[in-house]
Amino acid sequence: MSVRWTSVSNAANLERHWRELRRPKDESEEHQSRALTWNLICRARNAEDAERTATQMWEIGPRHPARVFLVVPAETGTEVRVAEQPRGSELAWFAISPERAASLVAPLLVSDLPTFLLWHGPAPTAGATYDEFLHWTHMARRVLVDAHLLRLRVTDLGALAAALPPTCSLNDLAWTRLTPWRQLLCQGLEADVSSVLRIRRLTLCGDQSNVSAALFAGWMADTLQWGSVARVGADELRLAGPQGQAINVRFVPAGAHEALLRRLVVEEEGDGLVVEIEHRGAHVTMNVQRAGKVLAHWAGATASAELLRGETASLCEELTIGCADWVFRRALECGLEMQRCLERGAA
Repeated sequence: MSVRWTSVSNAANLERHWRELRRPKDESEEHQSRALTWNLICRARNAEDAERTATQMWEIGPRHPARVFLVVPAETGTEVRVAEQPRGSELAWFAISPERAASLVAPLLVSDLPTFLLWHGPAPTAGATYDEFLHWTHMARRVLVDAHLLRLRVTDLGALAAALPPTCSLNDLAWTRLTPWRQLLCQGLEADVSSVLRIRRLTLCGDQSNVSAALFAGWMADTLQWGSVARVGADELRLAGPQGQAINVRFVPAGAHEALLRRLVVEEEGDGLVVEIEHRGAHVTMNVQRAGKVLAHWAGATASAELLRGETASLCEELTIGCADWVFRRALECGLEMQRCLERGAA
């Protein structure tokens, strides 16, 4: 699915070009009218990344029609392109020096629509890149990053979330990819509705530098009201459940920076339920056992595409959320607390 671009000599003429592209070519065609639902600014890494993002936006345009701005860093000159998708999105391409791009994009935003910032540029942790990132966030209601793509740690995500303007919120596509994992775990625990009160151990294959592992552990701690974090080993924490019960959380090194978890195990006390979810290659499996007896087994041969979701599917999910994602924010805060506890003990 390729985007049909038209070169534009002057960025001030974009509105006129979009109108002309929507105009029927002859009397037999209908006027391609539709309502846009949001603005998206994508700060791309390079032209190849911008083309890939444009294709994704073209694909989801009929479901999420938007005004999309692709900002491609260029040392000299300015290249402007425009595209209009029938009953879909309006796209604009700016190949320009980053410090000039914001002044071109700002007046073209549809003022009564929410604005999303999708950051694909260099990791915005310091220097000029950090300053550019913060400048763009003042135009946005929500900021989307990909911790796996940018090689960000949980502490980096926490610092970015704290630095955003009060009207803007952060979300991470690594967190969005965990949605099917969270759904699977809930389904596995449905074998006994009271099982969540008897959980005594959580094991995650992903050390504390693995963002997915930290966010998943944070989500469980917040959802199940685990608190009072204490370090009991190089990669293990002990938390207190709502009834005072001890719950051990262990991070097993995965050996690589993973976009998804490799494995998680939730264990109840004694011979209670054991739910294991594991990612192997293109498949995800879940096993539910009690006292060594298999109660349920699921292999995601046909559903693996949903579990191993790419950026297009993740963006679709995020674009249905028009406000701050407080579930993610609380998971991030709890994950940060766990990581800081491990790091304090290792110092």
